[in-house]
Amino acid sequence: MDLLNRSTIFLFVSLTVGLFTVSQSQPSLDDAQLKALNSRIHEYTEDFRKSDWAKLYDLVSKTGKGDASREVFETAMKRMHGKEYGELQDLLEFKFHHAVATKPGEYDIYGCGKIMKYGWKYDGIVEIHAVQENNDWYFTGWRPTAFPAELCKSLNDSKWKPYTHDNWDKPMEEIRKYEETKKQ
Repeated sequence: MDLLNRSTIFLFVSLTVGLFTVSQSQPSLDDAQLKALNSRIHEYTEDFRKSDWAKLYDLVSKTGKGDASREVFETAMKRMHGKEYGELQDLLEFKFHHAVATKPGEYDIYGCGKIMKYGWKYDGIVEIHAVQENNDWYFTGWRPTAFPAELCKSLNDSKWKPYTHDNWDKPMEEIRKYEETKKQ
């Protein structure tokens, strides 16, 4: 084997091992963490579905709340999520599929969601951003991964990736929109 072939093989093996190491460096969730996360997601989804904004406030991360008090949060949620004609979509159900670590203690959770907008219900892939704070799970927000909604069965494709990425580094959309209306 000549030097060029050996160098090419060495480079290929090095890159392959390096890529594998990077993809494996994301901390995975153990069974206890997954169980706790799924329990909190269930609470989050139930409170969203029931429009129990007071309870939902207690499940939202510090970043998701921003500077909003409980009263401001509840007012913003009521304005943006009316039962029939709310400006924003409602998350009614969520079935966990997988989690992707984005930063230490932060995960984008993907699954199949039942969503309602203007009284219409539909299923689609949903992303929920989960954060570990005070030894528990809190949520910065959620969104459908695409519009029109992606079919849930797409999650079974090992090559599936969301169309867009959110940094989840600002308060929930409801809070931001409410604050904008106060400035007008």
